[in-house]
Formats: sequence, structure tokens, C-alpha cells
Amino acid sequence: MQKTFLANLGFLVAINLIIKPLYVFGIDVGVQNAVGNMYGLYFGLLNFTYLYMIVADLGIQQFNNRQVAYDRTRIRELFPNLFLLKGLLVIPFLLIGTAGAWITGYLANWQILAVIMLNQVLVSLSLFLRSNISGLGFYRTDSMLSVLDKVFMIVVCGFLLVYPETKEEFTIKTFLYAQTTSFILVCLAALWKLRGSGIFAHLKPDLKGTWPLIRKTIPFGLAVFLMTMYTRIDGVMIERLLPTGRYEASVYAGGYRLLDAANMLAFLFPPLLLPMFSRLQDKFNELVKLLKLSFSLMWTLVIIASASCYAFRNEIMDLLYVQANVYWGSVFGVLILNFFWMGLIHVFGTFVTATGRLQTANWIFFSCILLNICLNLLLIPDYKAWGAAITTFVTHGAVVVGLSIVIRKHLYHKAFLGTFLKGCVFAGIVILFNWGFSVLPGIHWLIRFLISVLLCILAAFMTEVLDRKQLADSFIRSKRAQ
Repeated sequence: MQKTFLANLGFLVAINLIIKPLYVFGIDVGVQNAVGNMYGLYFGLLNFTYLYMIVADLGIQQFNNRQVAYDRTRIRELFPNLFLLKGLLVIPFLLIGTAGAWITGYLANWQILAVIMLNQVLVSLSLFLRSNISGLGFYRTDSMLSVLDKVFMIVVCGFLLVYPETKEEFTIKTFLYAQTTSFILVCLAALWKLRGSGIFAHLKPDLKGTWPLIRKTIPFGLAVFLMTMYTRIDGVMIERLLPTGRYEASVYAGGYRLLDAANMLAFLFPPLLLPMFSRLQDKFNELVKLLKLSFSLMWTLVIIASASCYAFRNEIMDLLYVQANVYWGSVFGVLILNFFWMGLIHVFGTFVTATGRLQTANWIFFSCILLNICLNLLLIPDYKAWGAAITTFVTHGAVVVGLSIVIRKHLYHKAFLGTFLKGCVFAGIVILFNWGFSVLPGIHWLIRFLISVLLCILAAFMTEVLDRKQLADSFIRSKRAQ
């Protein structure tokens, strides 16, 4: 299972490093520079709709992925009723979302809100379809589908942003309509892939059969909802609480975009790990090995990325945004440090989900939402976007501590002691490298940044946080298996 994880993770990383940076830095940044503070409104509305996504999903994706991965024959039984349930949930999602928009004042921008909500429904549907594909073991197909919408956006929006006549007319609605088309394309491609699984021959949903499924999916949905709340409510509160809310939301969105870009790499782990952890529940030793391997890889990624970007935070902001200043850099600096916590949440949270310890995890998430809201109310009025960034950092840290306690208490007392100590030594080296290169004079900052990253990767092997022999053997065996 370790070699399967490494081989598919390598493929995922490769295609994501090619496609998603082009989208984030070429398209998403280009859109914000083109539409200005309207992007702040879009960012607030997008985060607002995320708060209601539990209604449209109800944990179906995670539940289905875990069930199909554990027993692939269940797909024909589950798919019809879950597909019906997805369709039924669209109605309360739209109604509750509209009511929430009326209460918060967002209904004044109903045209933009309507398209965003439609896009969220399509995203939810595509994720459900992809959960069947990854659950059946078609990891590479799922990887390709994960970037298909970005490829479409790069081609279409890239042309619209570059061609002089269309660039003048480019609005946030243009961006949203392009997203709608791209999400429909992903859904159609996923359905095409699933045609050979036999699910359409047995597509006879039973309305009564959906109610027992709701009870089973709710714990998964609650986990997703709670995690979404403490990661997305910041953007809404910034935009609504401050007189200069759109500008501050734009500043926050500028930094958060790069956090999201980094998180795209970390987010590659859960779709692979959830079915693999689920399949290994009865194989204790293999489960521990996969957990330690995924932890080591994630630790290396988050330490290098967060420390390097923090060290060069002002230079990165100046490179990307025409409005950037030191304030933009300070907000981004705090936000990118969240990547350290978020990466670990992806590994620990996926493990807890796969092993059925959701109730305890949900209490952790709920407690951290209360912490997040209280800190935001306290810090945003005085410290604005920077205060929200501090809140995000504290909240994510609290989640990691809570999940770590769950894993240590219920599962493995000493499994990570040696790995963790090596990781701490490695983290110290990375911080020193980045501090030294950030103040080194006479060399362009981008060259210093790249040299620092390369030396940090070398340090990961020297400190044995990454096992060179294990990685090489896994890739060689996976090549032979192919």
C-alpha cells in the first residue's frame, strides 16, 4: 500500500505542479488584478456559501469514498440512493443559502450569489462522482479530473485576460460563468468514466432507502461543515464587520490565495489516504507504516513551504499584486504559516475519519469554531485582515493539538516519537536557512528563495525525515508493477 500511495502521490504532484500554479498565479491573480475590489465581494460571497455546503453534501462524499474503498461491490447498492439524495439536498441548500443572504445583506448581490451557489452545487456533484472513481481504485483518473476544470479555465480565461478587446470587458461574472462551464465538464467526464462500473444499469433509487443513509452520512457531513466554518468564516466576517470590508477582504484574499495554492498540494493526500486507511483498518502494522510515511512527507512539505514563503513574504506580494504593500506582506506572512497546521490536519483528520473516530474529532472542530468566532470578533475591528490571519493561525493550531491527542490517546503512544524529533531538528534547520538567505545582500531574492528551498529539501534527507531508500524502492517497485 505504501508503494501505491507514493506512486499515485508522485503522479498527483506532477500534474498539479504543472496545472494549478498556472491557474492560481496566471488566472486567479489576473482576475483579481482585473476586477479590483469586486474580488473582495466575490471572496466574501464564496466563503459565505461554503458555510452552507453541509446542506448540499451532508458528508456523502466522505462516507461513500470510505464505503466503496472498503468494499467495492457496494457501489451498485449505494450510488442510486446517494445520487438521488444529492439531488434532493440541492433544494434546502438554495433555500437556506438565500435566507442567510437576506439576513446578512448579501441578497443585494443576488446575481453573483446565484451563480456562485450553482457552482457550489456542481462542485459538490463532481466531488461525489470522483469519490466513486477513487473508491474503485482509479486514482490516476481521479487525479486527472481534479485538474480538468483548471485546464479549461486556463485556456478560456487566459485568452479573455490577454486579448485586448475581451480584457477591457472582463468582469467577475465572466469569471463565474467560465467556472460553471468547467465544473459541468468535470461532471460529464466523471460520468463517462463511471459508465463501465455497471451503476447505470442498476440506477433504480429508492426514496425510502435514502433516510437510513442520511443517519450514516451526518457525522461525516458534520466534520466537513465544522472544518469549513473555521476556515471560511474569516472572509465573511472581514467583509461584513469593517467599513472598508471589501478592501480588507481583498488583502486577505490575496494572501489566502497563496495559502490555498500551497494547500492544493497538501490536499492531494486525503483522496489517496482515505480509501487506503479505510482498507487497512484490520492490518495494524501496515496502517501505522502508511500513517508515518504520509506524516513524514507532509511535514517536509509544510515546513519548507511555510518557512520559505514567510521569509520572502513582502517580495512575493510585490511580485503578484499591483496594489501590494508591506501590510499585504504582513497579512500573507501570518496566513502562510497556517499551511503548517493545515497540512497536518489533512493527514491526522483523514486518519481519524477513516478509522471511525469522528465523534471526538467533531467536538474538537466545534470547540475551535467557537474560539475562531470569539477571536475574530475581538481582533478584526482593531487589526482588520491581519487580526483575522492571527485568528486563523491560532484556530488551526488548536485543531492539530486536539487531533494529535486523539491519535496518541486511542492509537499509538510512541509510534511517532522518533519521527517527530527528527522533524523538529529539520524544522530548525529550515528556519535558519530561510532567515539567512532572506537577509543575504547582493543576490536577487528569487534566486535566494530557490537556493534556500533546494537546500531545505537536501536537509530533509540528511536528517532522515525523508528516507531516500524507501522512496526509491517504492517507486522502483511501482514501475515494475506497471
